Amino acid sequence: MEVEAVLESRKVFAGQSAAFAVTFTPSNYTEHHSADPLILLSGYAVVQGFFKLGDTISAEQFQETRKAGVVLGRKGFEYGQPAKTGNFLSDMIGGLKHLVVSSVDEDNDENDYPVFGTSQLLLFPQLHLGEGKKVFRFSVNLPEVLPPTYRSRSLQIMYNLVIGFHRPMMNSQPLEIRLFLPFRVLSGYDIENSSYSPDDSAEDLVYDLRYPINAPPPVFTEDVQEKDDMQQFVDQLLHPENLGDISGAPLEPSYHPKLSFDIAKGKQPIATLLYSKPAVNIGDVIAAQIKLHRPCLHLSAFLELDEVISGEYATAGPNASNGNGASNSNAPESTSISTIYARQYQSAFGLQEIALYFPTLTSTTPKLNTEQLTASWSLRLEFVGLAGYALAETEDEDECLEAKGQVDYETFSCRIPVQILPPTSMGHTVAKTWRFDGN
Repeated sequence: MEVEAVLESRKVFAGQSAAFAVTFTPSNYTEHHSADPLILLSGYAVVQGFFKLGDTISAEQFQETRKAGVVLGRKGFEYGQPAKTGNFLSDMIGGLKHLVVSSVDEDNDENDYPVFGTSQLLLFPQLHLGEGKKVFRFSVNLPEVLPPTYRSRSLQIMYNLVIGFHRPMMNSQPLEIRLFLPFRVLSGYDIENSSYSPDDSAEDLVYDLRYPINAPPPVFTEDVQEKDDMQQFVDQLLHPENLGDISGAPLEPSYHPKLSFDIAKGKQPIATLLYSKPAVNIGDVIAAQIKLHRPCLHLSAFLELDEVISGEYATAGPNASNGNGASNSNAPESTSISTIYARQYQSAFGLQEIALYFPTLTSTTPKLNTEQLTASWSLRLEFVGLAGYALAETEDEDECLEAKGQVDYETFSCRIPVQILPPTSMGHTVAKTWRFDGN
């Protein structure tokens, strides 16, 4: 038997819908022949999100979170031992023994906290695969305030589609099998379909990780709706007068971040940073040019993810240090953590312009805005220059100069914000296939 799960939506944004397709196929199925039917029981699908806490966030604040949602155990087929080649019973005992869940505590990870979950969508009460392959299509509407997929030292937020069913076993209880298709949820706007403006109210929505969102089950995709859409399309072609006035200026993004930043110390100009474009998409390269206004010996540049953790949730916060929940007045209001993702060093002696290039990882997230943690990107610059501004005085031809044994220098650092947007394309379809022996 073969089970395939596909995320039919190339990009999934919070506030939009995600479409899935699940296909069950017998191992020896062809167009004209199928062997004895394979029976599966109680097939269901669930879309869920969960998060894991790192060592910088205290878990004491999230003890009640588990009671507000459910995280299905992630001991699916891919996490068990690989199935052996042999007869059906030996395969079940040797290769799939870890799929049998004897208790809820055994199946769940104590470090998983729910973020989002739908109730179960019943795919089938009983499925006979001998009749041929079966395809189930359904979609789920994601809340607008859903946090994006995120991964850092402090926090990990993940989403997946859970497919569950039972397989009858001889002389024993049915074997429960759970399969998991991880997928990515993006924040912000789909810039291909709408204008991007972080000043809109949707960008100011803040999610509280303590309270997971429980949503209705996914809904099946109806073929009737597809026919209605096609009929509407044909009617518009036959009656163009009903289309209305489609003239006018095209939509343009209303967001125009800065391209140039002036860098100064004590009102004395040091350099000017110029980005090649105001914002970059995930997977693209951040290109910038620095024009030096005073002598510089060395420049260090770092692309960093800046995380700010609320004081009451940080491990050094008031509630983390006291088991009885007492407040600590000496605790900081927030804790900042910076993670370096790329760096570039450049000797700047005698240079007036320096070019910077930083690739962005496809696994990064543009930004995160929750009650517990906020994250943004920045470019940290460290300048090493001569103290006293000037390199040397004018010299006469007859004067003999002696080389200095050491040079007085001074350092200066600053942070420049970097605007990173969702990717223009996910690159490939998210899909996964599981194969089981014994038809």
